[in-house]
Amino acid sequence: MRQKLIRLSLVLAALSLIYFFQKHGKTLIASIVDLPLYFHVLLLVNLGIWCWASNVHILSLTGIDAYSILDDESKYASPDIETPTRREGGSSGGRPGWSYNNVYGLACGFTVATVVSLWLFFHMMDLYGEEGAEFVPGLTYAAFVVLTVWPWNFFFRSERARFLGTCSRIAFGGIRSDVPFSDIILADILTSFSRVLGDLQPIFYDLALDGSLSDALPIGGNRDTSKHATIEHSYGTIWQTISPLLICLPFLFRLRQCIAEYNLSTDLPARKRHMANAIKYLSSLPVIMSSFAINYLRIHGERSGNTIDPINFEQTLNRAVGVWIIFSIINSLYSLYWDIAIDWSLLTPHKTLTSRTLLRLSWTLKVALLYALVRATVYRDPMPGS
Repeated sequence: MRQKLIRLSLVLAALSLIYFFQKHGKTLIASIVDLPLYFHVLLLVNLGIWCWASNVHILSLTGIDAYSILDDESKYASPDIETPTRREGGSSGGRPGWSYNNVYGLACGFTVATVVSLWLFFHMMDLYGEEGAEFVPGLTYAAFVVLTVWPWNFFFRSERARFLGTCSRIAFGGIRSDVPFSDIILADILTSFSRVLGDLQPIFYDLALDGSLSDALPIGGNRDTSKHATIEHSYGTIWQTISPLLICLPFLFRLRQCIAEYNLSTDLPARKRHMANAIKYLSSLPVIMSSFAINYLRIHGERSGNTIDPINFEQTLNRAVGVWIIFSIINSLYSLYWDIAIDWSLLTPHKTLTSRTLLRLSWTLKVALLYALVRATVYRDPMPGS
């Protein structure tokens, strides 16, 4: 019965979105692209929950015991440990905390809330303009936070409690703390959402400080910077560092986890692997900070106008771009090497492989190389707003 309600709610939400956007004379994709930044983040969060539910569901369908792998005490992060299969009569779809049915329910609930928020936002925007309608996404963000941390037995408490517990260990663990595999998975997911975390700074500025997203973003088009200057004067230059710090957080979390695994491991090859992994995440930080420096120089150059020497400014900006390019190349090449040689062990020879298996693996290697190359380079552009 619950699955039928989830499917029905999802279908109704999708049909409502399509009808609403078509009514305004735009395709669904074009309408989503034109949405304000705060709705982009909400939609990406929804997509992440749906993808997580699908992952756990697929693991269950293939006979892998997702509950055992993702349990808080699980140590299945090592590639040398056999992946557990589902025990007879057991199902990760019904186990508390990692039930894919319940995660689907969470995704459906957040999606319906987002669709309702979109409908109310556009309705209020037609009446009062965009600034007059911004209280709708503000209330939506507040509702999402309340639903996530709600302590009582409501709205899939087991899944929410496990998520919050994992987040707590990721954020506050030490360099000698145990690192369950579930913590590694979530921290890796957060690195993919690092740009989304960085977007929370301009969103907060827009919704809570009565600003404008076009003013809050580091660069982008012609805009009035007086509001941004007022905020900067009120909160200090530290305000401008919030976004890059938020982007850095997931990489710092993974760096701490790698150091903890290095300290706790007694096997020399495993220690080398964890240290190499830590270097990969450490190499991401200069890329983020140098891209922040580029945007910082640009926005202050635009604001200063004719009061600065354009030649010196251009030289300084070019040096910052050069530093960013160097760090980006280093991080991309190292990440590519890590994925191919260390994480996937595709360059390690295996004496027991037949010629037919080697032929299949050669195609696998080509596809993996292409995927790793795209993964290592696709997000190397400067920070949000560039």
